[in-house]
Amino acid sequence: MRSFWITAFAVLFPMAVLGQSAAEISAEADSDRGFLTGLLESNLSGDGREVVIEGFQGALSSRATFTELRISDEDGAYLTLRNGAIQWNRSALLRRRIEIAELSAAEILLPRLPQAEETAVQAEAPVFALPELPVSLNIEQIRAERVVLGEPVIGVEAALSIAGGISLEGGEGTAQLTIDRLDGPRGQFVLDAGYGNETQILRLNLGLDEAADGLLANLVGIYDKPALTAQISGEGQIRDFAADIRLATNGQPRITGQVSANGETGADGTPGTGFRFQLGGDVASLLRPQDRAFFGQDTQLLAEGWRAETGRLDIPRLDIRTEALRIAGSLSTNDLSAPQQANLQVMLGRDAGATQVPVPLPFAGEARRSIPGG
Repeated sequence: MRSFWITAFAVLFPMAVLGQSAAEISAEADSDRGFLTGLLESNLSGDGREVVIEGFQGALSSRATFTELRISDEDGAYLTLRNGAIQWNRSALLRRRIEIAELSAAEILLPRLPQAEETAVQAEAPVFALPELPVSLNIEQIRAERVVLGEPVIGVEAALSIAGGISLEGGEGTAQLTIDRLDGPRGQFVLDAGYGNETQILRLNLGLDEAADGLLANLVGIYDKPALTAQISGEGQIRDFAADIRLATNGQPRITGQVSANGETGADGTPGTGFRFQLGGDVASLLRPQDRAFFGQDTQLLAEGWRAETGRLDIPRLDIRTEALRIAGSLSTNDLSAPQQANLQVMLGRDAGATQVPVPLPFAGEARRSIPGG
């Protein structure tokens, strides 16, 4: 949401200047605040959404600044940008290019998300594509010195800094983003991605590196909140894409695997997506000590299947293995996700020679139950 409004402002502001006549520009030069307020109200405001800007200066110079920009709904302001600036190349507009050297704010406040807007239900899944803008867009530097997120946004309060850049031209785009935590243990999130509408090739590289008691460990509920490193990376056509996944805690590898998806039609010609999940590792180390015996030191998940755009799901191969559980077989659901067919073999328990060893069920709370071995 933050990046949407900042990018929308970066695109609409130069385009509006380009579209004005000389007389209009001369008139607006006498009132920077009136120019920008009108621009934002006509292009960004809408039903239940109000945009207010204060302390705007330099509308027609190469660097424009404002003291505060607020976006509100019926419950008040949900996005506030303070001490913002945009530095851009005005002559590049004549070549139908938006070249921005700086798009920055000293502080961004996002205490909550805006009220949800009602949207019509789509019968088919949308096709992923970058927007085809009438001009090319290049933002060399996006910077927010302090971004304060309220608990309703991601589940915990957090203060972050954001730096990066984006480009979009002819249906091809790239984005680089670095997010650092400011109000707690060290943590950094890095994104490097690119996509082309014509080639449909997606390049994705996500990285996370957090000290103990970091945001992700708290959000996911990892036991003892260890230091985390995580990586998701892949490159390929969007309809035949595979991503490698790695997670480590306190410097020790825990989970590795690959997730892939490809465009496929069903036996009846229904469009859909084939998928394959293969993940495994020491899942138990992420859980409470009393829940670890059930999983053991090696948990494996393999699922191969297909999902129709209508919602129907078919998994002809499912294999889940833990220390005390084995599930193997196949299953399918209808368009409403209700079970349609299942052929599963489920085995619970473990053996220790000739002795059956009880295994506590995980996540059973105080009234814990055990399952026998074998």
